[in-house]
Amino acid sequence: MKTLKRLLIVSALALMLSIVLTACGLFGGGGEPLEVPIAPPNFRVESRGDGFISLQWGGNTQSVDYYELSLDGGSSYTNIGITSIYLAENLTNGHQYTFKIRAVNEKGTSPESEVKGTPATLPTEPRNLAFFVTDDTITLSWQPPENSGGLEVLRYQIQADFDLVDGEPFWRNVYGTSYTYLNFSNGYEGYTYPIGQGQIFHVRAITEFVTETSATANAKIEASARHSYADGVPWAPQNLTVTAGDNQISLSWLQPVVDGNSTVLNYKLLCVPVSEMEIDLEFQTILSSFESFDWVTVGSSVRSHTFDNLENGVEYFVYIAPENAFGFAFPEYLYKGTLRTPPHNPQPPTPNP
Repeated sequence: MKTLKRLLIVSALALMLSIVLTACGLFGGGGEPLEVPIAPPNFRVESRGDGFISLQWGGNTQSVDYYELSLDGGSSYTNIGITSIYLAENLTNGHQYTFKIRAVNEKGTSPESEVKGTPATLPTEPRNLAFFVTDDTITLSWQPPENSGGLEVLRYQIQADFDLVDGEPFWRNVYGTSYTYLNFSNGYEGYTYPIGQGQIFHVRAITEFVTETSATANAKIEASARHSYADGVPWAPQNLTVTAGDNQISLSWLQPVVDGNSTVLNYKLLCVPVSEMEIDLEFQTILSSFESFDWVTVGSSVRSHTFDNLENGVEYFVYIAPENAFGFAFPEYLYKGTLRTPPHNPQPPTPNP
């Protein structure tokens, strides 16, 4: 009987001790000891973009009261509650951030987990795409984009409508800021594509943020190439740039590579509203007689010209051709230098008194 009483007393004391220890936080739910949390596992950058990085981590949150996150390498922490994801916003593209996270409960703070990340966006288009032509080559050159999106440009990709794979244009990788297409006299790399006026090229910058299916806007230019140095009209000027402004369009250029074995006498320039031209819409060819238009003639040493008093919001056809004793080449295709001037910024009406 005394033994039974002793067992009952011991059991009661053990129960009381368990209740006291649980109340003091020395046992967690389910009877498991409550300990300092472990460092949040699998802390990683889930995604990134323009000024943001999405963070994610794993771990059991039952023994965690809240998480603390640092965006500055541990200098300061913010309580972000109980969660396994966090979107860090308003970040600077191209700046590498050191993120640290730790778990907290009433027993203490876990060790930190760390990950680094750099927000970024798509680079802008490469600048100042230019060309240089000979009878058998076209060399493209360009400058890096004004904004790389916060990341290093790894390479460039170029595309030309005559540079084909299985009959389709493709993006060619270039590790530099220039590329030369060769062997036009016999057709480009086995293709018998006629190389003449109006070839269009594209170039884009590639960073680790950009895939081949997610690229920047393309820069475009038109070039001319011929197959021989036969006597005749000069080739098109090199490095033609066309800039639209308020009621004006400005042109600049360099001399042609080939003068047709006759000295360039002057340059003929034309600026005509597209609405005044007769165009074959299916083939985008020009049917108008260009002798009927008013041409501007400038000397052979001139390298720029501005057309003034134009109407904003109107699409103009712009053309330039060197002239020698054989004459000059009339344009054939609509896209040769077509552009649109920007609309005039309207002023708000003056309120009536």
